[in-house]
Amino acid sequence: MRAIHGRPPVLAVPPRAAERPGQLILQLLESQLRRLSSGKRAAIRASWGAQLRSHLAACVDLVFVLAQPEPAEAEEAEAVLRREVAAAASTVVPALGAAVAGSGPRMGHAGVGAGDLVFVPGLDTYRNLPNKTLRMLQLALSSPRLYTHIVKCDDDVYVRPYKLLYDVILAHRAGMLPQVPSAAPGGAATAGAGRQDLAAAPAAGGAAIAGQQTEGAVTVPTYAPGTEPEAAVAETLFCGGVSGWFSHADDGFKPIRDPESKWYLSPEDLSDRDAPVGVPYPVGWMYVLSRDAAEAALAKAVRYSRFPSSAPPWWGRLPWEDVTMGALLQGVVPLRNHPGFKHPFMPCLADTVAKHLDNLAPELQRPLAAAEEAGAWGRVAGAPGRAEPSSEGSDSGGSGGSSGADCALGLFQAGNFTDWRRWRNEQPDVVLTGRI
Repeated sequence: MRAIHGRPPVLAVPPRAAERPGQLILQLLESQLRRLSSGKRAAIRASWGAQLRSHLAACVDLVFVLAQPEPAEAEEAEAVLRREVAAAASTVVPALGAAVAGSGPRMGHAGVGAGDLVFVPGLDTYRNLPNKTLRMLQLALSSPRLYTHIVKCDDDVYVRPYKLLYDVILAHRAGMLPQVPSAAPGGAATAGAGRQDLAAAPAAGGAAIAGQQTEGAVTVPTYAPGTEPEAAVAETLFCGGVSGWFSHADDGFKPIRDPESKWYLSPEDLSDRDAPVGVPYPVGWMYVLSRDAAEAALAKAVRYSRFPSSAPPWWGRLPWEDVTMGALLQGVVPLRNHPGFKHPFMPCLADTVAKHLDNLAPELQRPLAAAEEAGAWGRVAGAPGRAEPSSEGSDSGGSGGSSGADCALGLFQAGNFTDWRRWRNEQPDVVLTGRI
């Protein structure tokens, strides 16, 4: 565990450096200093985080990013952190936090326990999420690891690391990810445009990591002959879950004025005239940025922060980092949809890259990892207990067959957004979070 010392108090774009050979991905998990969040981190370390360390440590690093608690919560946050560090003391490996911050002697060994926690400046509040996310990008781009891709992810998401590498990163390099039409560089956002074109994105597969080799102090992946990626990031990537009427994302951003909504934004906070209405964005629980896309977003943020007169009227007034990222990159980087990003009501089909577990995390992290390790994910179609899409009011989120893994504990019909929304709004935490 390390705080990031020596960082400037304001956002700054780190010096650009030549890319290192191969794909190197940094998975940044947005987390908080609360008891529930500590349990989520433990579940990730014991599930897909363990898979990542076992099989992809050569090219994927994972780190939990935290910020400072509010003064009233500081004492509880310290107690939570001390318990977490103590529990992980026997399993700590060389700190990834130190590697990301640039002060560790060993670069690239995925951390366990306290070694995978990093702090960025700022308060850890919902309204401060855009600032925290930009700090996360600054952290990643400052690393001597020279990451080619950055994955922003929440701590209530189950990730399939191989699918992320093959079906997103390498599929994009092969030109197999569709572009969201309304996000074309230089084009204006068009509500609902090209919805049918986003129905599926084929899996790439084929380029498998054969092993790993050590070059000095840096571990690099070794690829099968003829499949080595280029030294630099050749294709800019901004990708996530966009398609789906239920998410509002494919129609572009529109302020929600219902005071009972989780995403309520009052006209006083941001009027329709000043809001980036229609801007396309990936839903914020997980999205992928190539290094140059992250640099472009951070450069804009730095300019707006240092020269407020150059900033659009929405700057600093949006409480959502996903919409902020979409607005920063609109007309600069094309946004791409991937149906493997599954929303909470969707079944976990064979094409799943990441599943937003929402309030079912951390309980489902370990069972899903066990299914993965046993080879059961996608092996049996229509088995009892499997989550299958319904025929009415469904949106499975893409192709890939009906076989998958059981990722539904709630009393709702998998694949039915209306039924899931009814169930979700009955849960106790809605009092705090607001209605879906």
